[in-house]
Amino acid sequence: LFSDVRFALRLLLRNPGFSLITVLILALGIGLNGVIFSLLHAVVLAPLPFDEPDRLVFILERSNKFRGMSVSYPNFLDYRDRQKVFTHIAAHRDQTYNLTGGDGPPQQLSGIHVSASLFPLLRTEAYLGRVFSEQEDKPGAPRLALLGHGFWTRMGGDPQVVGTAILLDAEPYQVVGVMPEGFVYPLSQQRVDVYTSIGRWVGENIDSRMERGNHPGITLTARLKPAITVEQARQSMDSISAALEAEFPDSNTGVATSITLLQERLTRDLRPALLVLTISVFLLLLLTCVNVANLHLARSTLRSAEVAIRSALGAGRKRVFRQLLTESVLQGLLGGAVGLGLAYWAVRLLPRLIDPGAIPAYVKVEVGPPVLVFTLLVSLATGMLFGLTPALQLIRPRVAQTLRDNVRGSGGVGRHRLRSAFVVAEVALAMLLLVGSVLFIQSFRYLTRTDPGFVAENLLLFELALPVKEYEDDKRQTLFFSQLRERLRSLPGVSRVSHSMPLLGGWQSTVTGEGLPLPPIGDTPSTEIQRVGPDYFESVGLRLLEGRFLNEQDRSDSRTVSVVDERFAELLWPGQDPIGKRWRFGRPDQDDPDEEDAPEDPYLEVVGVVNHVKTYGVQNDSRIQAYIPAAQSQLPFTTFIVQTTGDPAAIGPLLQSEVSRLDSKIPVADVRTMEQHLSRRVVPQQLAAALLTLFASLAVVLAVLGIYGVMAFSVAQREREVGIRMALGAGNRQVVELILSQGLRMTLLGLGVGGGLVLLLAPFVDSQLFAVDIRDPWILSLTGIGLFAVGLVASLVPALRALRLNLADALQG
Repeated sequence: LFSDVRFALRLLLRNPGFSLITVLILALGIGLNGVIFSLLHAVVLAPLPFDEPDRLVFILERSNKFRGMSVSYPNFLDYRDRQKVFTHIAAHRDQTYNLTGGDGPPQQLSGIHVSASLFPLLRTEAYLGRVFSEQEDKPGAPRLALLGHGFWTRMGGDPQVVGTAILLDAEPYQVVGVMPEGFVYPLSQQRVDVYTSIGRWVGENIDSRMERGNHPGITLTARLKPAITVEQARQSMDSISAALEAEFPDSNTGVATSITLLQERLTRDLRPALLVLTISVFLLLLLTCVNVANLHLARSTLRSAEVAIRSALGAGRKRVFRQLLTESVLQGLLGGAVGLGLAYWAVRLLPRLIDPGAIPAYVKVEVGPPVLVFTLLVSLATGMLFGLTPALQLIRPRVAQTLRDNVRGSGGVGRHRLRSAFVVAEVALAMLLLVGSVLFIQSFRYLTRTDPGFVAENLLLFELALPVKEYEDDKRQTLFFSQLRERLRSLPGVSRVSHSMPLLGGWQSTVTGEGLPLPPIGDTPSTEIQRVGPDYFESVGLRLLEGRFLNEQDRSDSRTVSVVDERFAELLWPGQDPIGKRWRFGRPDQDDPDEEDAPEDPYLEVVGVVNHVKTYGVQNDSRIQAYIPAAQSQLPFTTFIVQTTGDPAAIGPLLQSEVSRLDSKIPVADVRTMEQHLSRRVVPQQLAAALLTLFASLAVVLAVLGIYGVMAFSVAQREREVGIRMALGAGNRQVVELILSQGLRMTLLGLGVGGGLVLLLAPFVDSQLFAVDIRDPWILSLTGIGLFAVGLVASLVPALRALRLNLADALQG
């Protein structure tokens, strides 16, 4: 083996041009496979960074109207106490905090309300101090905080931090511990700064958060007991849900749990795109192997005499085959080494191509040991794959025929047919990848250009949260937001300012119309709810269909009003004028007569109707929508929307100073344009479109090289034939047609095979596309015409070269 490797190295150095081209082609194919595998491994294959991650499940609730909704806290308590299939079950909810005090400016922290059971569930302990106890996770418990390791480090990494207090939303929280470095909360898109008790949070507003009908953004994680399957857990939780439905029919009719493996839940959005990319990059690697095999077949003509002489001198077929395969494998390994460097460089560029906010915090894309092993295996397999056919051709026991072919300059009919077959395969694979890239580009284009129902241009967004301790009165919150709107409107380049919570859907409630028959419990219509400030509709470009928009006059002391979308109006009052109609959240037969805070008149009057908005992206359906004045249902946190006449990003640096002039303890957070916000929803499609375009471009280049190589070699081998034809009177046109016909036949056959592959894969690819049909005859036709033109050019160059033959030399040869 050492002798074979040494001989292969000498051969590579003796032919530097051929060796360099082969290694670079292989490096592209293997390197791109390494990049996609590093993504696939980080997102799908790598286990979650917890003990026995395959036992962790994610739990939501569902109903007849919602396939997935957050969990009612009282339901969580019953699930926790009645279940027998989990070792632990934990509740959690996202939260943001304003950190004030100290020497630095105020800042907004990413926080999580968690139950005390989360930490034993994930089998983790604090790095410093301790985690929460069960007694500290109840209503009325003291305010305690666990710090994330990254946040603690940013604060200075004081080892004596345990026992100190920090001000969160102007309330003192005692620090009881610091989480270990590298610990991540699985469901967060970013590192968590602070953990607080969810039980204490629920107790702050026991009248609403302890109601079973309230689903305040809580989700659950659980760890399966040994030998318990996911299906068994589903059956057990379904029985508990059925019991709760019987006990609490008003709130729990039709309510059950939805259980999935945690890793499946976390990767559900990226999995389809990564699967498409994995298949595509494998096809590109296959095309690379075919191309390099073709190069080796061409070169094998020059080496056939060498192999024939070695065979004639007594070298066995196995010995020659091993030597030839060693050369191929060595080239594969060299290509893999260069490809690994390419993959390392590309992976470092990925953060610039993908918004980090769109990827879970635990995902770490890197060229680590799994990628190294994968690249080694792919390099070995590639070397054997592309080297196998040329080696088998060379060791065929036809010594005399080989020597005669070599004297005549012929490569052999069988070898020429095989090279032509390889070109057909290259064209077919190139067409498959090119059609895929065009489809994904078109799909992504439609995703970004299809009207979502609002205007995204020239809008700047930022988050703002008021400390409830200092702004506990609704009127103070409304006054602050009103004053801030006025200050921002005075900035140069600002045309409108408003705010909304949530920004685009995310909160839902059942609704009923005044005087309308009540549907069965569990079948009550549900709506998206947004609390919006004045000028909201004008700022985001919603269209007024009837009535009026909400405005400054819709205050807390005026009648309760709303604007609904066209689908809301048609669902509740089909064929009627909705202006002046009244509706309410929930059902009148489920009201609690003892509730002190219940309004005397719970109904809202419809004063306007607007167009429907695609709140979850244009590719997803969305519910009916209702908008209520923020001043009539004020919250201390919101998303501000600033409409500008120019580049909205130019206003960003001025925001904090304007907020600080009203209150220096309130930080501005998550400043981004609306276009940046929306782009986070299409990261998988954007990534697939960009990489498929690269793959398709490389596939076309490889197909061109394949066609050109075969035709150039064919012309060189047919010089004598061409010379005889020209001597007998064949004109330039006949010679060109003779050469072109061969190249175009291969191209057309490749296009036919590629078109068949496209139709064969259509059912799979269709599910990944938006508003595009893979069977679209225009896309198939234009792609075919483009590749045919490429094949024509690749064949024409060798054909024109044939016209410059020296007849005397050709006839003499």
